[in-house]
Amino acid sequence: MKQEIKSELSRQRITQAAIKEFGKGTYDSVSVTQICTRHHIAKGLLYHYFRGKDELYLACVKKCFDELEAYLAEQNLEFTQFKRDICNYMEKRRLFFAMHPDLENIFFQSMIYPPEHLLKSVAEVRKRFDLLNLKFFRQLLQTVDLRPEISEQEAADFFMLIRDSYHSYIRNHFVKGESVKELHETYIERVLDKMLYGVAKKSE
Repeated sequence: MKQEIKSELSRQRITQAAIKEFGKGTYDSVSVTQICTRHHIAKGLLYHYFRGKDELYLACVKKCFDELEAYLAEQNLEFTQFKRDICNYMEKRRLFFAMHPDLENIFFQSMIYPPEHLLKSVAEVRKRFDLLNLKFFRQLLQTVDLRPEISEQEAADFFMLIRDSYHSYIRNHFVKGESVKELHETYIERVLDKMLYGVAKKSE
């Protein structure tokens, strides 16, 4: 076996072991020692391919978002009717995580509780996924009449602001041990609906 192939297989084995652990815990609760002990990986081998826990965690997050982004891109999703198509999008995402359960916790933990010192790195890893979601949102904008003073770019910027505010709200109002997935998914459709259509009843 060529050395390049052997090295790649070793790197993949370490990453998959880390995904198993981060898929059940949090960044803080998982250690390099835990990954190595439970998956029979020599620490020296792990540190040969990864500089430490941070780099390994980011590799897991990258794999999660890259695979989810690729899966969603293959689904040929279209957004022409708000409720129907948002439900379809959420269902596709649920199907992906049903096929890849270890990635689900990594996804929600990195979205809601990213390690403070890795905020910029996690945001960079998520960039393509965020752009895909922004593309879907721009399609949704074509189904509504924007107020004359609101440009599509302003609406897109507001979407990103609402997303970040929603994640911050979950962080600040719920106990960290609660199911992040349940907290996030329970309200996301309603949040998007209120963002597009508002909360005040129009006067006659």
